Amino acid sequence: MGSLFKTNDGFHIVGYTNMNGADDMYIVQMNTNFEVNWSKTISSSSGERAMDLVQKPNGNLLIAGWGKSGSLHICLKSILLEISAIFLV
Repeated sequence: MGSLFKTNDGFHIVGYTNMNGADDMYIVQMNTNFEVNWSKTISSSSGERAMDLVQKPNGNLLIAGWGKSGSLHICLKSILLEISAIFLV
C-alpha cells in the first residue's frame, strides 16, 4: 500500500510492505515516465508505515509515518525521517 507524490525528480511512492512478518516503510522513486529508479525499505523489529512525503529545496526527503512500540506492539509512535539526497544515490 502507498501514496504517490510528485517531486522535483519525478514521483515517489511511500507506504509499507510486509515481507518478513512486520510492516516496513517502503519508498520508491520513479522518473517522469513512471520507471523505477530505486526503492528503499526501512525496517525494525516492531513495524513501521510511511504515510506522507515532502521534498525540501535541497532535495532531501521528509517522510512522516508511524510505528508500533512496546513489548506487545500496542503503542503507536510517530516517525519523522529526513533522508539525504546523497543517501539515495
